[in-house]
Amino acid sequence: IDMIHPLPKEPARLRLGIDPSARVIVHSGLSAFGQDHALQVITSLCNRDPRVLVLVTGAGPNFSKASLDGRALRGRVLVKPYVPFGELGWTLASADIVLVPLLARG
Repeated sequence: IDMIHPLPKEPARLRLGIDPSARVIVHSGLSAFGQDHALQVITSLCNRDPRVLVLVTGAGPNFSKASLDGRALRGRVLVKPYVPFGELGWTLASADIVLVPLLARG
C-alpha cells in the first residue's frame, strides 16, 4: 500500500511517451491462460474507438507483436513485457481503464 498510490495521469503519460489525448487501457499481468480472450477484448475495444491505445505489461513469452498483426492492431497496442515494480504505479496512473478480462476457471 505504501508503494503504489494515486499519481497524476498527464505526467504519467508523458513519462511513458503516451499521447495525453489517447484513451488508454492498461492490461497488466497477461498470462498464457486467457490470452486469446484478452486479445478478443483488446481487438473489440480498438475497433470501437480509434483513440484507444492499449498498454500491455507483464506479457508472457507467448504474447508478442506477431499475435497482434493479424488483428490490425499495429500501433494501437504497446507491449512492455517487464515493468520494474517502482515504475508500476506510473503505468497504472496512465490508464483511463484497467482491463482485467476473466474467464470461468475451475
